[in-house]
Amino acid sequence: MHVISFTGRDALNEAYRFDIWLIGDPLLDVRSLLHREAFLRFGERRSGVHGQICHAARIHSGVRVSLYHLILMPSLGKLAAHRRRRIYQDIAPPKLIAQLLEIHGIGANAYRFEHMNGLYPARPLHIQYDESDLHLLQRLCEEEGIHFRFAHRQSGHRLVFSDDSASFPAQPVPFRFKRQEQSGTSTGTLLHMAEVLTLPSASRQLVRDLKQTQPRSSKHGENARTPAANHAFQPPDVRGAINREEALSRQRGMRELERLRCERREVSGHSNRPGLRSGEVIQVLDHPEPLLNDQWLLTEVLHAGRQLQVLRGAAAKDALVILRILADEQRSSPAA
Repeated sequence: MHVISFTGRDALNEAYRFDIWLIGDPLLDVRSLLHREAFLRFGERRSGVHGQICHAARIHSGVRVSLYHLILMPSLGKLAAHRRRRIYQDIAPPKLIAQLLEIHGIGANAYRFEHMNGLYPARPLHIQYDESDLHLLQRLCEEEGIHFRFAHRQSGHRLVFSDDSASFPAQPVPFRFKRQEQSGTSTGTLLHMAEVLTLPSASRQLVRDLKQTQPRSSKHGENARTPAANHAFQPPDVRGAINREEALSRQRGMRELERLRCERREVSGHSNRPGLRSGEVIQVLDHPEPLLNDQWLLTEVLHAGRQLQVLRGAAAKDALVILRILADEQRSSPAA
């Protein structure tokens, strides 16, 4: 079988999906492809995406070749199959995340926690009410300030969880902006990048919630009422060790502050460099807008590729039908 076209969406904290169109033997048993592992290779460095085939169908039956459609997703996608009602007691969020994965056959060799710096005490109660295991996992990650991404290799893929931005890998080569008419095909470049949306600042409700997470005491209350409550820094050994409750309160406060202080700018662009993945940090250079020449975290990557030369040798009628189908798919795909 030969890949003729593909599109894909890879977003941080979500299960990726790649739609792949292939041509092959008209007598192929398409059902035999279901639930098999596959690696979609693209890019000069032989990078690609590994996953499981969760959908396989014959789109067109031709004389010499037929057109097939496959959907490639991670094993994490199995967690979205059913909605459940369950209660979990006395378990820490990271342990519950691991438990959810292992229930669906995702073993310890298929995921890892790295750069985990937060405190995660056991919660007395977790309630899952009419939500899938995937939604529960995503909700736990959002509540605790944990993100996840995927690491791919030809033999498999692995989930990577972390609560530290230091875990985001950086692209080794910076992206140099070039206008489309100036860029060649030999090296990957950034062809377009622009700020498309500026979101408003955090709501007052978030500010109120943040204030409620601050530890209160009579001493803090008196200092807060003074005109200037700026005190000289005291090292930890002078202030004394903080207890676990105060450490958890500070952790929640710091994560709320990270959300409040974030500019929350949404920037989009496109490039001819293959192999980009969500959760990577890229360095942009030579952009005419100086503010965009910075490091950026990729939160969503839309992929698209095609190689029409694989139709050589096919019957003219089959080639025409296949090209029409691909044109329709391109118009309906956001990644095209």
